[in-house]
Order: sequence, then C-alpha cells, then structure tokens
Amino acid sequence: MRSTFTKIFLSFWLTELLIVVVGYFILSSQFESNEIVYVSMFAMMQSNARAALQAYESGGCKALEAVPRTFYIEKLSPAGQPAILFDPSGQALC
Repeated sequence: MRSTFTKIFLSFWLTELLIVVVGYFILSSQFESNEIVYVSMFAMMQSNARAALQAYESGGCKALEAVPRTFYIEKLSPAGQPAILFDPSGQALC
C-alpha cells in the first residue's frame, strides 16, 4: 500500500478536497459582503426617498425639482437609477 501510485492518488484527491473547501469559503464570504452592500444601499435609497417626499410635501413640484433626481448605485458609475414619486393611484407627480 505504500506504492508510488497510492501516494500520488491520495495527494491528488487531498488537493482536490482542499481546493473545494477553500473555494467554498471564498465564495461564501463574497456573498455575505454583497448582502451588506445591498442593505446599506437600500437604507441610502430610503433616506433619499424620504427627502424627496418631504420636499414635495413642503414645497410641491418646485421643491421636488431641487432634489437630485438620480440615486447613484455605484460611486464610479455615471449612470444611476432614476427616482420618481408616484401618487397612490400610480400616476407620476410633477
């Protein structure tokens, strides 16, 4: 059982097992960090939406126009998600 073939065979499967375990931990930590980003981004979007709503309630369409109309998803990206306020019936305000 101490042949060269057995040593190579066992070292190959041990290496494969090690690759799978390390890959699992790397991927699981990556997905956890993305969840934190999405939770903080959602909180930022909620606070921006509240600011837009307060501006509309206090000053109407003119005050709403002063609020930035785009909530940026990524810092380096020039594109953002447009923000529009809707009334309860689903019609866009202003």
